[in-house]
Amino acid sequence: MGNPSRPDLHPYVAEWGKLYSEPIRVIFKEISPKSIWQFYSIDLNNYFRLCALSRSTSAIPSYISSALEDVFRVRSILEKSIIEAINEASCSFEEKVQGILGNSFFGCSKKQGTSLRM
Repeated sequence: MGNPSRPDLHPYVAEWGKLYSEPIRVIFKEISPKSIWQFYSIDLNNYFRLCALSRSTSAIPSYISSALEDVFRVRSILEKSIIEAINEASCSFEEKVQGILGNSFFGCSKKQGTSLRM
């Protein structure tokens, strides 16, 4: 969908948020931030755009309201789906922990502090 600040994309972002439902279930053979990102990248990018639209000060107010109504629901669905994908992966608990925490899982931003990288 491109840059979230482009006004011509706002209706598409708002509609995506309204229509979003749980992603397809997948069973990962191994877990890593990269594998999770690769599978969920489109949804995570669209969620980022929805967040940006919900905070916009220049978008049409109805698009901002729509985004605000949907942003937390979409985040909850995504978080739940990612957690379930990790829990249902066909590897051992130890491999899941190592896969998630073994690499550069945490990011550090001066503005936002420590965060999980996806």
